[in-house]
Amino acid sequence: MKDSPKRRGGILAGIAAVASALLLAIGAVPAHAEPVTIDPTATGSLIIHKFLQPGTVGEPSTGLPQDTDGLTPLAGIQFTAQRVGNIDLTTNRGWVEAGELSVEDAANQLTGTPYVSAPSDANGLATIGNLPVGLYYVTETVYGPEVTPAVPFVVAVPTTNPEALNTWLYDVHVYPKNATSAATKSVQDAATVKLGDAVQWTILADIPRSATINRYAITDDLDPRLTYVDAAVTLTEGAALVAEDYTLDLTDGTVTVEFTASGRAKLVAAWRASTTAQVQVVLDTTANAVGEIANTATVFPNITSTGVSTTPVISKWGSVVLEKVDSRDVGTKLAGAEFQVFLSEADADANINPIRINEGLPSERSVFVSDSDGIVRIEGLRYSNWANGVELSEDDANYLTYWVAETKAPTGYELLGEPIEVTVTSAEDTVSIEVQNVTKNAGFELPMTGASGASTIIMIAGILLLVVGTTAVVVSRRKKNHIKA
Repeated sequence: MKDSPKRRGGILAGIAAVASALLLAIGAVPAHAEPVTIDPTATGSLIIHKFLQPGTVGEPSTGLPQDTDGLTPLAGIQFTAQRVGNIDLTTNRGWVEAGELSVEDAANQLTGTPYVSAPSDANGLATIGNLPVGLYYVTETVYGPEVTPAVPFVVAVPTTNPEALNTWLYDVHVYPKNATSAATKSVQDAATVKLGDAVQWTILADIPRSATINRYAITDDLDPRLTYVDAAVTLTEGAALVAEDYTLDLTDGTVTVEFTASGRAKLVAAWRASTTAQVQVVLDTTANAVGEIANTATVFPNITSTGVSTTPVISKWGSVVLEKVDSRDVGTKLAGAEFQVFLSEADADANINPIRINEGLPSERSVFVSDSDGIVRIEGLRYSNWANGVELSEDDANYLTYWVAETKAPTGYELLGEPIEVTVTSAEDTVSIEVQNVTKNAGFELPMTGASGASTIIMIAGILLLVVGTTAVVVSRRKKNHIKA
């Protein structure tokens, strides 16, 4: 029988059909089936990607790697993971128990030895490996002072793979971000002149760009040389704060502003609406003593934060110390001279508008008297060359020049002929100016028109004139009588 072309074609077609069937049969059998139950002997890991919180909150972590382009990595940050209770994630009941917990509940049910990561590297990567199957409470335990630690979170190892829902993910990627917690403080005292005037301190603090803010507080430990008057708490942008949004406390000189749940909700809403929104606290005080008064504030933008302090700002208050002496003998100190201080030479010349230190208080003073050593202390004036926390040049509008005028001279001495221009650049109690007083009439004696010796001479002359006049009258009468006779 001949092998015809037609017959060969049929055979080949049959072979192809059989091969196709075999291939379909092979394809229908999986090469390897993934288990749908958790391996209780397996271990997993937390792969932590640490970045600075951007202006907007990204998508929630899924456990898989995510795109981090444009984010700023943070190095040197460590994490600690600890088992939560005895929850068995290999059972359905264990997963139900896990779902019934809050983060706070988990924090109160920690067990076993903590697992600690190495510090995050230059790419912000930190890993906690060899984690047995279980539920873990993760905290950021080492972080820099310039950032707020991430809010503690709970993670299951393993977790369902979001891209293959029939498999488990044992190596879980998480992206807890640090929010900046920068704060600044400034002082407004350019309009002040003397102790008792208002000194205002303004605190501006960033709002953590976090969907959950579990604590937000600002404290200010006032210097004892400051007297608290009042405080105002606002947001630079966003909804107005009301009394229920925060508490305000003053204890032992420390002012504490603590945001309530409603206030923290407004913080979240504020930064979501504008990433430049900040908390502003304005403290009204008065300075009550001389010196360089430094002040700082501390912000607590998270329940785990140890606080971030502002750079100190300073308000400076000093003194003018005069020494009254005799112009011819500077060793002779003059007591009882009275002085007043003015803000302008014109006021000093006219003796109007003297500066009243601690005005309105029992300690108010506007007259300063030299003591037995000739010392005059004028304490409590704002530095001439310092205002609003910065040094001033002499041509600055806030630079202060004071004018001291003598309003009562010591006994036997002349008043000063003109006021003295002074500047305050120190709080030290040392003599800054020697003031010489000249004796009455510059030491020259006046004619003794009113002396007792001159009065005696005049009286004697008067008596002599009276005697002469009387004698003349008697002689005249005698002459007349003689003529008549």
